[in-house]
Parts: sequence; C-alpha cells; structure tokens
Amino acid sequence: MNLRDMQSAANKVGWSIDTWSPGDGITRYGFFDKVGQDYFGDGRLYTALGIKEARTFLTGLILGASIKTS
Repeated sequence: MNLRDMQSAANKVGWSIDTWSPGDGITRYGFFDKVGQDYFGDGRLYTALGIKEARTFLTGLILGASIKTS
C-alpha cells in the first residue's frame, strides 16, 4: 500500500494523512481526525515514524471504524 492508497483509506473513515521528510531519512506520517489537514496544521493526533508504522496505525483506524459502525 503506497501513500496515495493510505490517504484514500484514511479519508473513507474520516481521517487524513500528510507527510513531512526533514532530511534525516525518516518520513513522518501525521494522522488527523479531519479530512484535508496538512502536516503543520492543528489537530494532528498521531505521528508515525516511517511507512511501516503508518500502515500499522492505519490498519487500527480502519478496524476501529468498522467495529464502531457495526
């Protein structure tokens, strides 16, 4: 799953993801509870360090949303 797929999946459950790469080799993935936020905006609820951690957190968001709506 690439970033575009992750952003699409997050949007479906009401979240958004934006990234920041400061040049140290680790991309930060900011998770927001509103669609359309940017990395430096207000409301970031979680920052994943690297895509593996971001995918794991996103999986939890999706599973949590499916339980909540069931």
